[in-house]
Amino acid sequence: MLSGFLEVDKSLSNRKWVGPTSQQERLATSLVQQHGVSQLTALLSVKRGVVSDDLASYLSPKLKSLMPDPYVLQDMQTGAERLIKALTQKENICIFADYDVDGTVSASILLLWLKFFDITPNIYIPDRIKEGYGPNVSAMEAIAKKNSLIICVDCGTASHQAIKKAMEHGAEVLVLDHHIADEHLPEALAIINPKRKDDSSELDYLCAAGVVFIFLVAVSRILRERQIRSPEIISFLDLVALATVADVVPLIKLNRAFVTQGLKILTHRNRPGLVALIDEAGIKSQPTTYHLGYLIAPRINAAGRIADAKFAIQLLTETSEQNAKKLSAELNELNIKRRSLENEVLNAAIAIVETKDEKNIHLTWVAGHNWHPGVIGIVAARLKEKFSVPAIVFSINKDGLAVGSARSISGIDIGSEIKKLVISGLFLSGGGHSMAAGLKANQNQLADSMRVLELNLGKISKKPKIANELEIDCLISAAGATTEIVEEISAAGPFGSGNPAPIVAIANCQIKYLKVLVDKHIKFNCLDPTGKKLEAIFFNGVETVAGQRVMKNMGESFHICGRLEINDWGGYRRVVLQVEDIATI
Repeated sequence: MLSGFLEVDKSLSNRKWVGPTSQQERLATSLVQQHGVSQLTALLSVKRGVVSDDLASYLSPKLKSLMPDPYVLQDMQTGAERLIKALTQKENICIFADYDVDGTVSASILLLWLKFFDITPNIYIPDRIKEGYGPNVSAMEAIAKKNSLIICVDCGTASHQAIKKAMEHGAEVLVLDHHIADEHLPEALAIINPKRKDDSSELDYLCAAGVVFIFLVAVSRILRERQIRSPEIISFLDLVALATVADVVPLIKLNRAFVTQGLKILTHRNRPGLVALIDEAGIKSQPTTYHLGYLIAPRINAAGRIADAKFAIQLLTETSEQNAKKLSAELNELNIKRRSLENEVLNAAIAIVETKDEKNIHLTWVAGHNWHPGVIGIVAARLKEKFSVPAIVFSINKDGLAVGSARSISGIDIGSEIKKLVISGLFLSGGGHSMAAGLKANQNQLADSMRVLELNLGKISKKPKIANELEIDCLISAAGATTEIVEEISAAGPFGSGNPAPIVAIANCQIKYLKVLVDKHIKFNCLDPTGKKLEAIFFNGVETVAGQRVMKNMGESFHICGRLEINDWGGYRRVVLQVEDIATI
């Protein structure tokens, strides 16, 4: 068996470091010679399958070159024509949206687009606790009596009975979604979803807001042919970027262009709601995917998790700066409350998992009575991160109904696996996409159904990517960690799901000037053998084995790896290493 990168077979966090293959290094060297990029940028490109002729377009993704013909998506022509009919006849339109960021952003884009034509659609977002995810029969019946067109965004693909009820009451239904579809689809007028079994668009990596954007491209094309003015849809890419990052869909292909262009639009600070959120979150530098995913998205999600998701739409579509600031402050307060609820449930969940007699290898799951349904998804994500396996958290109500939220790891399509158990009758309902899903089950069936799911996941994971392997992209010196190199490799971004930020290693460096921040983070300087120093931060490192070791052995030499970032705090621009792992020499 090959030795680990820098001969690290077992780091302080019990991981083997794995570096680039000799073939990848040869191909990267060729790219360096042909295009003058750094070895790190070249290695990142090679690992993503980029060949020499495609490097320039890869490092500068353009929407124009990556945008598909909208009609590659099934039902696009029918759906686009139906919306235009509603526009010209000034019909009553209702947007039925999911309560998460993707749903509320999708609804906001449509609302803003329709307002250009002096049409203000009705917005319906189900109550997370009382109604749950997606269209339900009673809501759709009530909506159909007042609206001739219902547009379901980020939901609807599996809502057979609810959509049938709406159609029976005279409303036509369009579905713009990205969740897993069955062979048999609801009886909607159009279901535009790249995950349809009969869809060959190869756009199944999009979030719902991405699908909405392409839908509006199709509508705009028809309007232009008829010489009817429509909004400049490029201006909505800031919202599409937010939803794309927040929904943790892969940052590949068209999604990279969406986010790259969307971040540029964000810097113009033209949308009062997002500007207010950025300021409320204390973001002083140019917005990044980190800001969208970890600072902006949670505040928007807080509305649908513990209050009313319409607050989020109200903020995202607000034109008044003063009102936007007020709404943003309210969302911030909701987010603080959400974090408190999350910590309560997370602590209880971890305690249950750690006291279980039966240890699941391929799945972590836990159930609690009356846990707030608005935070179980976040708790599932935390458990997934802690145990490195798919996680499901259930909240059991007084009637014995277990409502669950699932989060998965790369290589395990949790949405599809849950769908299989719905079909077999072990779950009452469920579905989603590869990385996240929702489900419902009877409490008395829970143990048996989860045992079957764990067995099924075990079959998929016959040869999983070993959890204790850490992929290192490149060896670098402290002196080589410059702002120029960080700016260059950012062209291979934006980084996130499906396109992880590069991890670099610095060999044989001493740790100096160590400080503990807020009792959980470790800040220090690492000095490489040349005497050059690099500032480093080890987030949540205090309680780790690696963190404890370096705090007790300051001055000892270690191999350190992590992600390079530019820090502008205090007006002093410098490179900081966000520590991922540490190994003894």
